[in-house]
Amino acid sequence: MGLSVEAATRYVTTVACTGTSYSIANNNCTGSDGPSHTTMTAALSASAAGDTIRFRAVGSPYNTPTGGLAPLANQTWEGCRAAVCGSNETVQINSNGQQHIINVPDTSSGVTIRYLTLVGGTQAAIRADLADNLTLDTLDIS
Repeated sequence: MGLSVEAATRYVTTVACTGTSYSIANNNCTGSDGPSHTTMTAALSASAAGDTIRFRAVGSPYNTPTGGLAPLANQTWEGCRAAVCGSNETVQINSNGQQHIINVPDTSSGVTIRYLTLVGGTQAAIRADLADNLTLDTLDIS
């Protein structure tokens, strides 16, 4: 029998919480909503294929790390919405001088990117040459 691993929801915000102690309502480590990270790089490094990376507006705008952001297969990257966070949050990610804010690897199929404002990118905000089943929804790109 194979081992089943449940996908996690990770939050990028202003506080880093261990385990699943992040509180959406309080934006602190007194809850049980999941792990949180103060940088996109930390959240992505801790993530696995199939995870959701949810960005909170309290840390916005975020700056793209060197090399851009590379989602793993079947990941969802999204700004926090009313059903989860109480209101539709506006989350901005700046290119920080990078060629691409999001660079979807050819091996990452099933990626969803939604509810984000992407600003800049010296070539393109999102690059996805050979990625399969890419879903882009409700993005503001400038």
